[in-house]
Amino acid sequence: MRALLPLGACIVLLAAAPASARELHWKSLEVGATLDSQGVLHVVERQHMVFSGDWNGGERGFDLRPGQEVVLHAMTRIDPATGTKREMREGSLDKIDQYSWFSDRVLRWRARLAEDRPFDDTEIVYDI
Repeated sequence: MRALLPLGACIVLLAAAPASARELHWKSLEVGATLDSQGVLHVVERQHMVFSGDWNGGERGFDLRPGQEVVLHAMTRIDPATGTKREMREGSLDKIDQYSWFSDRVLRWRARLAEDRPFDDTEIVYDI
């Protein structure tokens, strides 16, 4: 019977965990790439991100080698339930569906405002 006490204590601790605990994972990540005749690689990433908690958005870092650069032609949010696409805009991260470069290697975007309810296992799909 004593062996059950630590397990019971763990269950109580898990039940008392704050509802605002943050979790982020990718349901899937799909990549399509084509190489044009000038040697330029064109890539589209479809990221199925699942947010729980008070996340405000996403971030994508790029590992660039000397002579490489990233040119972002478009970023789109896709509603996974309806397939509705919304083009995102470069700008201040004070607004949802805007993105900004924080260096030539780090792209960040806004998915939720600070005053909005925290995410609850919310899937958002992005094309980058």
